[in-house]
Amino acid sequence: MGELLGALNDPITGVGRYGAFSLDAAGKLAFKAYDPAATTMSIVTDATTQTPSGVSMSQLFGLGATGATRADAYSVRSDIQQDPGKLALAQLNLSAAAGTPALSKSDGRGGLALGDVGKRNVAFAAAGGSSGGAKTLSAYAADFAGEIGGKAAAAKTRSETAAALSKEADSRRASAQGVNMDEELVNMTTFQQAYNASARLIQASKDMYDVLIGILR
Repeated sequence: MGELLGALNDPITGVGRYGAFSLDAAGKLAFKAYDPAATTMSIVTDATTQTPSGVSMSQLFGLGATGATRADAYSVRSDIQQDPGKLALAQLNLSAAAGTPALSKSDGRGGLALGDVGKRNVAFAAAGGSSGGAKTLSAYAADFAGEIGGKAAAAKTRSETAAALSKEADSRRASAQGVNMDEELVNMTTFQQAYNASARLIQASKDMYDVLIGILR
C-alpha cells in the first residue's frame, strides 16, 4: 500500500502536482486537492487489477464516484462449500518464538472473530436515504432493509392510487361518450308528448281562427 500511495502521489507520473492521496486507519483511500476550486478528480480509465478479485484499484477503493465493488468478485471456494470443516478458523500468532507453531489446529479465535463481525461498529458512508455513520453491520443491514421496504410500500401505494384515478377517469370518459338507453327513452317520450301538445295547440288555434272568419262573414 505504501508503494501504491507513492506511485499515486508521484509529481511526475502521478497526481502529486495537484493533490495527495492518503489512506486512513480504516483502509479508506481519499484524494485531497491542493486547490479544491480548480482541481477535480475523475477516473477515465483504470488498467490495474487486484489479485485474486480481478477488480481495478478504483473499484477496490470506490474512487471516481464509483461504489467500492471489491466484494463482487469474491466467492467461497467450492471445496469449502462442500466441506465447511476445511475453513481456516485459527489466527496467526506473529509473536511466536522461532521453532514454535504459529498456528494451532484447535484454535478457533478466527471463527469467533468472524462471528463477531456483525456486532462491531463500522463507519458507513452515506448512501441513498441512509445517513451512514458508525453502526454495526447488522444494524446497517436492518436500516437498509427497512428503508427499501418503506420505499417499496410507498411506491405500491402510489401505484394503487394512480390505478384508481385512471379507472375513475376511464369510467367518467365512458359515461360522457356512451349512450344511456333508459335516459334516451325518457327524453324521446318527453319530446313526443311536447310535440303532441304543440300539435293540439295549433289545431285549437286553427279552429278558433275558422270560427272568427265565419262570424265576420
